[in-house]
Amino acid sequence: MASLVVVLAVALVALALSLGAIVKRGVERVGPSATKVDVKLKSAEVWLLGWRVQLNGFVLGNPPGCKMPSAIEVDSVSVRVKPGSAFSDKLVVESIKFTAPLITLEGGMTGDNLKKIEQNLNDYIGSSSTAPNSSAPSSSSTKSERKLQVNELVITGAKLRVNTKLSASRTITLSIPDIHLTDLGAGPQGITGAEVGQRALHAVLDAATAAVAKNASGLGEQAVGGAKGALKKASDTLKGLFH
Repeated sequence: MASLVVVLAVALVALALSLGAIVKRGVERVGPSATKVDVKLKSAEVWLLGWRVQLNGFVLGNPPGCKMPSAIEVDSVSVRVKPGSAFSDKLVVESIKFTAPLITLEGGMTGDNLKKIEQNLNDYIGSSSTAPNSSAPSSSSTKSERKLQVNELVITGAKLRVNTKLSASRTITLSIPDIHLTDLGAGPQGITGAEVGQRALHAVLDAATAAVAKNASGLGEQAVGGAKGALKKASDTLKGLFH
C-alpha cells in the first residue's frame, strides 16, 4: 500500500509538472497572437489537488518604438479553478490575483503603449467596439476558444512607471489603487481568455490614466526638478575640467 501511494504521488507530481509546461507554452503561444507583443513566462506550477495554478515571472512586452523594455511585469499570478468545472462546457475560475505588477505607461498625448496593446486585443477579438463591455458577438477567431467564467480578478500593489511628454520623457513611478473585477463571463455565453485580458488591461489603463491625471502637477515638478539637477551636474562637471 505504501509503495502504491508513493507511485501515485510521483505520478501526480509528474503530471503537475507536465501541465505546468503546457500552461507555459500556451501563454507564450496565444499571448503574442492576441497582443502583438512579446509575452514571456518564466514558469507555471499546477496543483491538481488544490485546483490552483501559479504563473511566475510574467512579462508583457511593449509595442515597437517604445523605449521601455516591457508594458507589464509581474512576479506572481495566482489562479484558482472551481473543482469539476474543467469537465463542463464553461471553465469556472474562482479567482485570478496579480500581485505587485510593474506597469509602464509610455507615449505622448495622442497615444500610448497600453492603448496600442488594448487595440491589438480588440482586433484579435474582432469586436465592433473598443469598449471592453461591448455586447457585440465574438468573431470566428474567438468562437473556438474555451469559454470561461472568472468570478474575481484582483490586481494589488501595482506600481506605474510613467514615461511620457508630461514627465518630460523621464521615468517617474506612481502607485495605483487596487483593481477588483467580478463576474466576468457570468452569462450563458461566457468569456474567452483574450476577452478577460482585454477587460483587465482596460481597467489597468483607466487606473493608470487616473493616476497620471491626479499627479499631473507633481509629474511636471519632478520632471523640471530632474532636468535642473541634470543641468547642475553637467555644469559642475564642466567647471571641474577647468579648475
